Amino acid sequence: MKYSHAPEELSASAERIVEIATALFAEHGYHGVSTREIAAATGLSVATVHHHVGAKHDLYVKVYQGLLADLESFFNEVMEVVSAADVSDPVVRAELPSQLIDKFINQVAEHPVRARLFLRHWLDSAEEFDAIEAELSLPLFRKVYEVLNSSKEAGIIQLQVDPGLFIRSFEWLAYGYFVSGGFDWEHWRSDPYENGQLTAFKTYLKEYLWRMLGF
Repeated sequence: MKYSHAPEELSASAERIVEIATALFAEHGYHGVSTREIAAATGLSVATVHHHVGAKHDLYVKVYQGLLADLESFFNEVMEVVSAADVSDPVVRAELPSQLIDKFINQVAEHPVRARLFLRHWLDSAEEFDAIEAELSLPLFRKVYEVLNSSKEAGIIQLQVDPGLFIRSFEWLAYGYFVSGGFDWEHWRSDPYENGQLTAFKTYLKEYLWRMLGF
């Protein structure tokens, strides 16, 4: 069966089930939630959940497709901004990463469940999803990889490491922050969504990006 990282058109009932299941999978992982628990959280019967979204396996694929669709939407927005910018101008090259970081972090902050779902997916992903994950994920991340490579060859960036490793590390930096937050020297973890903490993290991420990309 061929999958697309763009989710299929869902009915209102199916969308509600996927939304609730997303929060449950993000909190407990794929193996930590049963179809019965998902049905109970939606106020529907197991049979009705199956009717709208299929078995738990199918539902999880829909949830993962939604996560990737959000990432692709952001990537397309970034490419529009980059394409319209004069990247030959050093001032633009210096300011553009800052704008993109603000945009990305604000987007993740507005949808807290995505960060936890990302980490849960990596930690709890079952082997049965390996082929599906590759089929859904690789086309999008290959695009990002190729953009970084071509930018490096054109002299726009000075990335000195493998672009694939850079992508992986950036993902974990961004999503990991929203799960752990920064240090709170009295209570161990700070609130990652508090304005001061969020601003500090953006500043850190911009510095990281500037250094890694050679701006």
